[in-house]
Amino acid sequence: MDVLGQPATTSRLRHLYRSGILSAGAYERALEIAGITPDASAWRRFLDWLLAGLGAVLLLAGILFFFAYNWADMHRFAKFAVLEATLLVTVALAWRLGTDSHAGRAAMIGASVLPGVLLALYGQTYQTGADPYGLFLTWALLIAPWALIGRSAALWLLLLVLCNLSLVLWWTGVYRPPEWQGFAQGLGPMFGLGYALSDADLAMTLIALNVAALLSYEALAGRIEWLSSRWMPRLAMLAVLAILLGPVLHAIFDKHPDRLSVQLAPLAWLGITAAGVWAYRNWRRDLFMLAALAMEGIVIVTAFLVETLRLQDAGGMLFLSLLVVLMTGAAAYWLRLTAHKWEAEA
Repeated sequence: MDVLGQPATTSRLRHLYRSGILSAGAYERALEIAGITPDASAWRRFLDWLLAGLGAVLLLAGILFFFAYNWADMHRFAKFAVLEATLLVTVALAWRLGTDSHAGRAAMIGASVLPGVLLALYGQTYQTGADPYGLFLTWALLIAPWALIGRSAALWLLLLVLCNLSLVLWWTGVYRPPEWQGFAQGLGPMFGLGYALSDADLAMTLIALNVAALLSYEALAGRIEWLSSRWMPRLAMLAVLAILLGPVLHAIFDKHPDRLSVQLAPLAWLGITAAGVWAYRNWRRDLFMLAALAMEGIVIVTAFLVETLRLQDAGGMLFLSLLVVLMTGAAAYWLRLTAHKWEAEA
């Protein structure tokens, strides 16, 4: 294969440099000619995107703090007027600037966040007594059309987060409230969420939801240009692995789990790991995904050895520590070999 006749990509140029075909100066110049090294216009585009995103975040934070500070002194009609006017302004900006521009996408994200604030304001003002999951579900339904036309992965991430929160709040508040859920929520939202995910049935349902979202994103990423960014599927994979860890550890340390979801958790982990390693090593080629799967595997294998070998004395802990170091080193070596293989095939 004529390497010099292939399109110039980062991996191909790096392979030519490491093979000695390109000198250090020629390598840097090749990166500039190929447009890989950012020039002044690329930096301006990045700063445009960064400042637009920061501006949208600061504007939304200002609105929230404005209501928090002036809540008691404002009439309810004034609260609704300010919030609805801000929502209309963000929608108008998104329409005027267009979803192809960074500022337009930032305005669309702001217009997607404000309906949640408006729903919360309505519920607190009129004390509707609705279940909390209804707010997030309604919020998700309201912004779903904007996610379809917004051409932004951030909108889809917001929609996925709202769907996850709706499911958790419905499960813990209506379908199967945990015995100590109120006490756990009183210790903080993260503690309450962690306690809710101790329900293996809920955890496996959330895993199915996020895996479906991940597969849908990956299937469309090759066809839709604005879905080419990798941070969205990586966050979805991290969510899947974090939620899956609880049921798998439950299955390891509980010799006779009574729930089917706990019994199936190790099989689900093996299936997700095998499919993920194949897909992200041969199809999508993503080292971050492979590293996340390897880290999850190290944690689960370590837990299995602790439970199986009953390592409780100092010698056992030392052996386990050395084993973790060996597994980590083996995973790093495998990732490095994989990266070199990709560069050689580029």
